[in-house]
Amino acid sequence: MWNKKRPQNKQPKARGSKALRIVDTNPYKAVEVCLERLRLCKGDLRLDASKGISSKLDEYDLSKFNRISRESEQHTIVRGRDGSIYAYHVPQAWLTRNNITSEYVNRLVFLLENLPPLRPSEEVKNVQAKRGIRCSRAYQFWFGSKEGGELGVSMQYVKDGPKAKEFVEHCKLLWETLGQVYDNVFPNPAATLRNYRASKDTIVEFLAKPWPGMTINQGCEDEPVETNPHKDSTDAFYQNSCLYACGEFNGGNVIFWELECVLEMKSGDALFIPAHLITHSNTPVTAGVRHSLVAYGRQETLTKNQDIRGKQQAEKKAELIEKRNKRRKMERMLSSSVE
Repeated sequence: MWNKKRPQNKQPKARGSKALRIVDTNPYKAVEVCLERLRLCKGDLRLDASKGISSKLDEYDLSKFNRISRESEQHTIVRGRDGSIYAYHVPQAWLTRNNITSEYVNRLVFLLENLPPLRPSEEVKNVQAKRGIRCSRAYQFWFGSKEGGELGVSMQYVKDGPKAKEFVEHCKLLWETLGQVYDNVFPNPAATLRNYRASKDTIVEFLAKPWPGMTINQGCEDEPVETNPHKDSTDAFYQNSCLYACGEFNGGNVIFWELECVLEMKSGDALFIPAHLITHSNTPVTAGVRHSLVAYGRQETLTKNQDIRGKQQAEKKAELIEKRNKRRKMERMLSSSVE
């Protein structure tokens, strides 16, 4: 049987799509670091995301971890053998050239250090207290945890009042700048955040736009912000958190346990990581005071948003079908009257 050959000048079309979307995952010409000896891929980490970490830490030898130094001017991408991005670092020098000036950061630190003090009961109940951070608060937009929970903002944001609003307003420029980087490096996850929809007549107040909110970790001389090994298990499963470190300090580098590497992190640097997948912590802060801001979205919030979007799309489809049926009915009536 004779088989007609495909013409050489034609390329096969992608199934299920009219055109392939080519995504450049290194738009800022970042320095690429490949972890060749990494034993895991992202799929392994996803399967392991809900499991505990305490029994695994003994398997690692911190002294043998790769040390990744930051570039003063260039971004840094950390990839595994599978090519996936496990961490993306933005240096302070680049942010300074993009409007996050020293004056801006000094004002941010001032506002952070002058937020209302937390009560002892709030410090004990805080999730971050188990991770080694005593003074931590969440300014977050989310759904209530109960069934049929309503949209709203975290109680701590409400309690902190005008100072909280002033701090969030000042942080807008920082998150907008880093959000643009997120759009360009991680376009698909970023689009999910940008396309967030709430139910009708609901005002959406993202407190770290494009992320729904942030955690504010405040350090002091006796207790700088350096976390114990942990995963942020409530974070959105296919998103990246954005960490921003500020203050005057030495140390506090980020340890990625499953990746077996330590990434240098200076004051004014930012870092994108899938914090729900990778066990991470900090090296000791050897001098000064370290603060950190972490922008993220909760999985519960984005899941319920998908339900709302699905309901809205179904309602829109039903509305279009109803309009079409009315139009057809009208056309039939007109045609019968003409006859």
